[in-house]
Amino acid sequence: MNNPNFHSEKHSEGTAVTLALFGNLNSASAPDFEADLKKVLATADSLTLDCTGLVYISSAGLRLFLLADQALENKGGLRLIHVSSEVKEVLDMTGLGTIIRVE
Repeated sequence: MNNPNFHSEKHSEGTAVTLALFGNLNSASAPDFEADLKKVLATADSLTLDCTGLVYISSAGLRLFLLADQALENKGGLRLIHVSSEVKEVLDMTGLGTIIRVE
């Protein structure tokens, strides 16, 4: 990724993929993450987004979470883990916390 404020690290076990997210997922970093996400979604049956290192998410990042959730709707699905209280608050305020599985 070209944005020094955000990056992701991919870990795979077959078609189950985990992306660990780090930094700020905003309008500056979303295009690079979207490109990476689309590559993952092309082959993954399930996706876990590990939000341990995710500091901030804007509407651009939320849109990508929703895109991933919709792409995996008929497969193993999307789940978010290790979500900080700040990110969880944004998910809840937008209603995405009831759509996307947060563990």
